[in-house]
Formats: sequence, C-alpha cells, structure tokens
Amino acid sequence: MIDPFLSLAFSVFSSKGVYALLLGSGVSRSSGVPTGWEILEDLMRKLAHLEKQEPVELHSWYRDRYGATPNYSEILAQLAPQPPERLKLLQGYFEPTEEECREGRKTIAMTIDTGVPLDSTDSVRRFWKSVGDFLS
Repeated sequence: MIDPFLSLAFSVFSSKGVYALLLGSGVSRSSGVPTGWEILEDLMRKLAHLEKQEPVELHSWYRDRYGATPNYSEILAQLAPQPPERLKLLQGYFEPTEEECREGRKTIAMTIDTGVPLDSTDSVRRFWKSVGDFLS
C-alpha cells in the first residue's frame, strides 16, 4: 500500500489551487506563517522603507504620516486595490518556497478528509517534506 502521506503529497503537488485551508488567525504561527498583525507591521515597514524612513515604532509613524490608525484591511486595499494584486502581495507570506517545504517551514497543521491525521508537528513536517521531495 502507498504511504498515505506520499499519496496526499502527490495530490497536493499535482493539483495546485485545488486544496484550501480555512483556519483562524494565528493557527499557523508556529509553522512560520505570519499573523495578520505581523503582516501589517511588515507592510508598514516596507512603506517606511520606500519613504526612506526607519521608524522605531511603526504604528506611531503610520499614524503621524497618514493621519489614521493602521488597519490591515485598509492598508491592503490601498497597496493592492484589485484581488489579483492582493493575491500576489500576500502570496509570499503564506505559500512556502521549495526550501521552506523541504525544511518543514510555513506548513500548516490540518485535517484532510482522507483519514490521514496531520495534527502533530512531526506529522505535518513529514507531509510537507514529502511535498518538498516532489519539488526536488
């Protein structure tokens, strides 16, 4: 019998865009996926960099510079007004690179309707390592 992890890895790799995970904020933090708060701060840091600023406190800098309290949805809508732009802007925060897959980073603990339990860090790393092996 084919190892269920290999079978699942094969399906995920071969069917890009078919699988989706719906999780609450912060669920995937331990795997290296940033929280919404961390993305907000990174976007503000990038804005400051473009303006040749290096603020110590990003939220205060943003309020002073733009006259508004930093808000994830509002900043995202201004930086990437169209859905395809938003997708590209956020992609790097959520989708693992080949190297991150091989290292088991940016992986998400999930349960898939195949009977394969992916509820422990070890199981998740094993699954994503299988996906990473496909990329090699």
